Amino acid sequence: MEESKEDYLALLAGLRKTFRPADSLAEVLVEKLAFLYLRLSRVYKSDIQSAPMLFTKVKEALENDEPTVDAEYVGAHKEYRLVVFPKGPSPELLIRYEANIERQIARTLDQLERAQQVGQSAPESAGGIPGTHAH
Repeated sequence: MEESKEDYLALLAGLRKTFRPADSLAEVLVEKLAFLYLRLSRVYKSDIQSAPMLFTKVKEALENDEPTVDAEYVGAHKEYRLVVFPKGPSPELLIRYEANIERQIARTLDQLERAQQVGQSAPESAGGIPGTHAH
């Protein structure tokens, strides 16, 4: 499930081509995006690996009436929720981790957009540093 250095560098090159970072801050944010996208790909790979095991365990437990699957009441309408104890990361954990990474990506994209806007509006004579003015 590990990515190679070449995978990271190829992703980074694609992101650099897309965002064309103009300064150090934008470059750091693009590198952060590459790292976050690699983390997200690990979640997807883990989900692909654990989903078949989960479905197999549920199917076997339902067919054999095994206690590895438990049902509990949830919500005001007393709906059933199956609780399965599969080997490996739980689906809930993967979903939370995925959501966390996606929030980090969105936040980083916002930061990158703001950094690029500041870089475009900064006067050349001030060295492109926000909050400085040429005298």
